[in-house]
Amino acid sequence: KVKRNLESGNYKTLGECADDVRLIWKNCMTYNADGSNFFVLAQGLGKKWEDRFAKILKDHNVDSVSSTPLNSSSSNGSCAQSQKPKDEIAPPTLEEKRQFARMLYKLTKTEVGQVIVELDQHCGVCLTRNKEEDEVEIDIDKVSPKVFANVVQYVKSCIANNNQNTNKKQRTS
Repeated sequence: KVKRNLESGNYKTLGECADDVRLIWKNCMTYNADGSNFFVLAQGLGKKWEDRFAKILKDHNVDSVSSTPLNSSSSNGSCAQSQKPKDEIAPPTLEEKRQFARMLYKLTKTEVGQVIVELDQHCGVCLTRNKEEDEVEIDIDKVSPKVFANVVQYVKSCIANNNQNTNKKQRTS
């Protein structure tokens, strides 16, 4: 029902959407016995949802969900699509995303690790971990434009520093 309401634009504010999601967890815990699988599942999913929702609000600089209008034109399953501030950074183009991917190959392992840490702190939903193979996949389409711009700036600075260090070594040889 929440997805249907999002898709049809029935929510006026972010708070209305969030309240409906919370009602799902509350109803599941109300109508299932304490300690039952459904009760425990609802508790866990409710907490996980609250944590992610808080992180999304922080990433998008949303202070009040009750007064934040919901942008009904984008319904990707997340309730955090609010109206864009006037100074918001434009989403990256496909070419900018490709360039970012190519730049990652020029970083040291430590620098790539720092990129992963930054993405995890500011946009954890964009990372998929494969612990068995010690790999992390970045879904660049889930990274907010602001976080993307900050990470690209960091990557470019690392590449510039690496190039300066390489040039110094060549001159001293």
